[in-house]
Formats: sequence, structure tokens, C-alpha cells
Amino acid sequence: MNQYYVLILLGHPYSAQFFLVILLLLVLIRIRHRVEKTEILEFKSFYILLGWMLVAVTLYSLGIWVSEFSAIFLLIPVYYLIFDKTILNYLRRNFKSPWFFNLVFFPIALMIWYYNLRAEIKHHYWDQGYDSYFLTSYADVQKNIMYFLLKLKTSLLFQDVFAIENVFNMYIVLLTIFVIIARLRKPDSLSRKDWNLVNATLLVCAVSVLVMFFSYWNLLSEFCPRYYTPVYIAYCFILLFLLNKYLQKKYLRILVVLGFVYTTFGYTYNTIIRHHESGPFVRYGKFRDLPPGTLIASYWETHKINAVAIDNLQSLPYDHELIRMNNWKDEVLKSNDFYF
Repeated sequence: MNQYYVLILLGHPYSAQFFLVILLLLVLIRIRHRVEKTEILEFKSFYILLGWMLVAVTLYSLGIWVSEFSAIFLLIPVYYLIFDKTILNYLRRNFKSPWFFNLVFFPIALMIWYYNLRAEIKHHYWDQGYDSYFLTSYADVQKNIMYFLLKLKTSLLFQDVFAIENVFNMYIVLLTIFVIIARLRKPDSLSRKDWNLVNATLLVCAVSVLVMFFSYWNLLSEFCPRYYTPVYIAYCFILLFLLNKYLQKKYLRILVVLGFVYTTFGYTYNTIIRHHESGPFVRYGKFRDLPPGTLIASYWETHKINAVAIDNLQSLPYDHELIRMNNWKDEVLKSNDFYF
């Protein structure tokens, strides 16, 4: 499903999240290369590896700060620790080394410190809807399955708002079928290193889908596709990686890339460039002229108006709509002037 538009919305964390995840993966690749070149863990190699590992922990922690969903990418290094022969052999050789304990201890200690700091700074407030993590009843699971089947129907039968979304869906399905056929015809065309990358990323996709499917927020949003954006991006990356291996002719690779460009640009054109409606600063600009006070309005408008008139208004959705932070409600209701 085409979620390119969601990537550039300020209200969603995906751009910053994937920027940090990509940097993390580059650092992990660097760590693996260092492990490949190092037979025995000693003074010099210890500090080099420790430095790279602390950088990786920092990037991972920042990714979780941006979006807790980034935690799922820990599965990639975990997969390599279990299935990558180079890393396994390195661990066996150096397990009894005194340097090995410190190499593991410092990054773990940093992560524990970070989570304690994060809990203090972010001042977590419980919200029954927003902070309930997983489904707890069979009825909710059934309802979520119905939402999924409805979304599957609209996606595959060209019933979405924009036809370009359905074109993208079918494009991904066709590319997936091609990759499966190519895999069956050429089972030995990829190296063990390539398959480790593919399998680790597919593991992230599979576990992410499972976690998201049983999340309470997914049910509240009626299976809204935008919350699966990290999965779409990771899966498309794997498709492009495999197609680059299986497609021998350069012009076929270019056609595949042009297909992605066409669908993403087409979606952006329909949702942004054509300007179906004026922007929020045009629609809500007059709110900046109001005296300071509290605005109570629709959930889908109140935050936009607040962003435009941030210097003079504090906004709050109606009681029957979703309130993200209940502690904010008590604060804004202390105002002397109200707008509805």
C-alpha cells in the first residue's frame, strides 16, 4: 500500500525514524566488517568495537525516542547473532576473554541508563485508549479481523479513494510473485550473506505485522494502513534488493524503479500537489487574530488550528473524541476565554 505521503507528514515519525534506522544498520555493517577482520579480541580491537557499539546503542536509543516501534529493529542484530557464522565463530573464540565481558556490559548499561532517563523526561501519563497496548478480548480480535478483510477488499479490488493506491498494491503483488518464481528457478543465486540480510528484514516485517495486528491502537484506527508504513518500506527494500539480484538486464531494473517513482509521485500529486483544498494557514489564518484563550473543536481540526495560532490559542477536542494527553485537558480548561 502506498504510504509515501505519510512519510512527509510532520505528525508522523517515519522520516526521522528510518533515517536513524539506516544509520544504525550502516554502523552494524561496520561492526560486522570489524569482527570479520579480527581473530582475537585484544586491547586495540576492544576499544574500536566498543566505540562502534556505543554509536549503535545511541542511534537505536534515539530511534526509540522518535518512535517506540523502532524497538522492533533489534531483531536484525539478534538474527545475526544466532545465524551468522562469522559472528558465531568470533563469539566462540573470544567468549572467555576478559575484554568480552566489558564489550557486552557497557552497551547494556548505557541502554538501561537511557530508559530510566527517558521515563523521567517524557513524563508518561496513562490514557486508556492511547496507552492500552494489546487486545485483551476475543471480540476485539474478531473486530480487527473484519477491519483487515475490509481493507484487503478495498486494496485489491480498486475501491480506495485514489486509484493510484490500488495500482501500487497490485504492483507490489506482481513484483512479489516474480521474486518467488525467480527464487524457485534460481535457488542458489544469492550468497549466504545476502540471505541473512533478506531473512533478518523479513523477520522484522513479520513480527511487526503480528504486533501491530494485535495492538489496541490498530483496532481504534480501524486498521488504518498508515501505521504499517515501516513495514511497507522495509518490505519494498527487500523487493528491490532481490530484484537487483534476479534481474540480469539493466533496463529491467530501471523499469522497476520507474514503477515505484510513478506510483509514489502519482499519489503525492493527487494528495498534495493538486491542492484539493487550501492549506491550514490559509483556512485557519484568522484564528491568529483572536485574543488568547482555549479553543474547543473537532479532533481533526483542533490540532491544525493550534499549530497555526500557537501563540494565542490552546486547543482541546470535544469530550466524546480522542484526547491524546489527559493532563493537558486540566491545564487548558483553566483559561478565562473559550472559543467553540
